[in-house]
Amino acid sequence: MDIWDKYKAINESLKKEFLCVPPYRSVTPQYVCDCYDKLQKEGDCSGNIVLSVNLPWERAFQMEYRYKKCDIFKDFIPAIEMALYDFAIGNWVCAYLTLLPMVEALIRKLTEGKIVSNKKRIYMSDYIQCFLDEYENAAKSYYNDTRAPIKEAYLEYLGYILKETLFDNFDSYYAKNYEFVFNRNLTLHKMEGLENESKVSRNITRIFLLLDIFAEAWMLQDARLYNSNTLEIDPNSDLDFQVRYKLYVYLYTKAVGPCDIHYVHNALRGSCGWKCSDEEKKTLISQLEMQTALYQKMPL
Repeated sequence: MDIWDKYKAINESLKKEFLCVPPYRSVTPQYVCDCYDKLQKEGDCSGNIVLSVNLPWERAFQMEYRYKKCDIFKDFIPAIEMALYDFAIGNWVCAYLTLLPMVEALIRKLTEGKIVSNKKRIYMSDYIQCFLDEYENAAKSYYNDTRAPIKEAYLEYLGYILKETLFDNFDSYYAKNYEFVFNRNLTLHKMEGLENESKVSRNITRIFLLLDIFAEAWMLQDARLYNSNTLEIDPNSDLDFQVRYKLYVYLYTKAVGPCDIHYVHNALRGSCGWKCSDEEKKTLISQLEMQTALYQKMPL
């Protein structure tokens, strides 16, 4: 079995998780082999993909060398910044609700002025198909014959996610009996899929992956832009990247221990599988009163 057969097998296994092998510099032949070996041994390698997408280094890279460099993301940078912050501190519901509408907004941006139709009304399905056509055209020149499976894999993934899951209507989505609620109509119109914190976190990973593929698709239209932000960069000496990367590491680390968002999860909601006892709540109240008193004594 060659590397491309393994690549296809991995993506096929990830389909049920609404994931795919990401478009990152870290995805080397060894990365593919490691994922495939885990798939063979454990029957699932989605954890490798989730880790790759969520790594502080990758989030900083995508922000500095993809989103901020792509014109289509320009208006959304403030929202992405806040969503990334919320994600890093564990405020997953707010992060997800910020990111979810962005998928449609970006598809509309990517296809602006490119849809030719005689229909009186242009539907979301028209925008999606136009986007897929534009991506295929842009990818042709970069993903040459030897790397054609990469282009085909992303086309298949995007078609599946955009046509069959994320923008599906209520009845059609219910009929498919998916394990997860990864559907903008159900979440934005009926607020479904927000009850389980871990599932919301996984949905954020899926949105990040989509945004990363969108950014890649935009950059592939300009070889100079793509190369200058892929081959000609040095994140280790880039102060903007380093500040962002170190901030994300700090926020991720801080979110592991006691923090305000954990008070919400555990003391008030009990949403992470554990809830404070009454005695622990009394202790927490005393701690919060003490902290508030200290802040009030600080000079302005």
